[in-house]
Amino acid sequence: MTALEDNEAFELLNDKAVEQIVYSNLGLVTLNDCVKSSIANAKEIIIFLKKQSSIYEDYSRNLGRLSKSTKDTFKHTQLQTSFHNVMSSMITFHEDISQNASLYARASEKSSNEFADFLKASEKKRKSIKEYAKKQEFVYTDAMSQLEKATARFKVAEQDYNRATEIKTGEKKPLSFVFNKKSNAQLLKHEDDTRVKVEMAETDLASKTENAKSVQRELLLIHRPNYVKRFLSLLREIDAALRAHMIRYTRLSESYVLHNGLTLRPQPTSISKQAMQDIFNDLNMTGDIRSYLLWSAEKNKSISNAADAANTNIVLPISTLKAMPGSELTLGGASAAGQSAERLPDSAQAAMLASPPKPNALLYNGSASGRNSLRSSAFSTSESLSETLATVPNTIAASTTPVHSTAGTPEKPATSKFFGVHLEALLLREHANVPSIVRICTTVVEKHGLMLEGLYRVSGSTAKINHYKSLFENGDPEMLISETLEPTEVYSIADMLKSFFHNLAESLIPDSHRQDFVRAGNVEDEARRRDAVHKVVNDLPDANYSVVRHMSIHLAKVKECPNVKMSTHNLAIIWGPLLLRDVSIPEKTSFTKVVEILLDYCFTIFD
Repeated sequence: MTALEDNEAFELLNDKAVEQIVYSNLGLVTLNDCVKSSIANAKEIIIFLKKQSSIYEDYSRNLGRLSKSTKDTFKHTQLQTSFHNVMSSMITFHEDISQNASLYARASEKSSNEFADFLKASEKKRKSIKEYAKKQEFVYTDAMSQLEKATARFKVAEQDYNRATEIKTGEKKPLSFVFNKKSNAQLLKHEDDTRVKVEMAETDLASKTENAKSVQRELLLIHRPNYVKRFLSLLREIDAALRAHMIRYTRLSESYVLHNGLTLRPQPTSISKQAMQDIFNDLNMTGDIRSYLLWSAEKNKSISNAADAANTNIVLPISTLKAMPGSELTLGGASAAGQSAERLPDSAQAAMLASPPKPNALLYNGSASGRNSLRSSAFSTSESLSETLATVPNTIAASTTPVHSTAGTPEKPATSKFFGVHLEALLLREHANVPSIVRICTTVVEKHGLMLEGLYRVSGSTAKINHYKSLFENGDPEMLISETLEPTEVYSIADMLKSFFHNLAESLIPDSHRQDFVRAGNVEDEARRRDAVHKVVNDLPDANYSVVRHMSIHLAKVKECPNVKMSTHNLAIIWGPLLLRDVSIPEKTSFTKVVEILLDYCFTIFD
């Protein structure tokens, strides 16, 4: 271990609480347990990685076997088509992936085994440090035990000497009958004996005390710091080795994934090898079907039927019997019809056999792929689309004529150009991202209505609303932007805008997206609800997305004006049922939350 790592290992000792623990009699137990715990945790990681290596090895082996058997099956097929060639090439990729998995498994297992060997060595080192520490702690404990015993012996000898002295001087009567009969010489000798014992005990106590002090100094200044340092160094080594092993494992995993990626899609420098995606370009199903049919016909030629309908000409045999009355007419009529049919040109026969065209062909295309084509047309700017748009109204009018209408039936009056129409059809006709009625109304409201209280809540005049509808149908509505309008007129224009959304053929939020918006509104956390609304709005069709974006930004401007006195919640309650119609009360509550999110976070959701 380097000096830098030593310093890092001893950073813990700057903590006074830690220092008191490790240098106390608890230091050995706590440090030893800490090292054991670190080794146990690292072993758990090794167990996981070894099992993972085993799984990848099994995966490699099973994938290799499967690839080989499938490739052999394709190889021994009698008719080799582009399908078999492409699939064989695809399986070759899986063989390479199998080899990658095998190499990864072996490398990962080798790394795990090396780390396991390191942990075994660390376990031995831990035991060695523990034995050393226990030995030094035992030396100190033994020295203190000897000191306590010497102290006890000295106290006993001292008590005996004091008692002998007191008996000799008569200060104290002897406790035993034996001392009463002893002479002064005997008492003097007893005093000398006890004094010798005291001196010997005192000398032994001094020796044991000095020894205990010496052992204590060595333990506190040499041995404890030594084994604390060794324990901490070992912990640092285990930590560093674990980090190094996990870095190596991470790089092996990255290398495995990278090799699989390069196997599936080689870099441009590897021109000699195609990517897996590219090999499917060689798949020729039409050619395969032709090859199979020719091959199968040749194979089954022996079982062909002589009376095959495709090669049999059925004719009416010549009868020798006299025909019944009327039969000649019948046969003749059939023959004549057949001859007349044969004389007809091919185009006339096709016209006779063709079914009448569907009445609503254009509207039928409005669903699924047809609606997508309309949407893409509405957002393109090509000159060819402008030419096509000129014919769209006539085509729609012609295609919507009832099938069973007669010449005597009066023609139905033309419907409104703006109210009750499909949004995509309106955008297609106007060649715009946002309908002109929406653009003009929001512009007028923002120009003249942001000082009016209760905008979108206060109702307008029915007569003025009808007047403005007529203006949009037959006049020049652009003039509204430049005119000076009264508050009642602004309220009426705001009401007309709500009427437009209320009368759309399909609500602005399509029925196919209804549940997605309801689920987004049911999310409890506001941040997660914002992300959910962002996602479902992005999933809307292009036409609906553009109008939702335009209206969200417009309503956000309205709520920011203090004079309007319309909060986010108020606007959401008003506009929620207009944007998503025919909903239940719980769905309405959820969608109201969606509209609130659109207004509060419109510039985040719509960038």
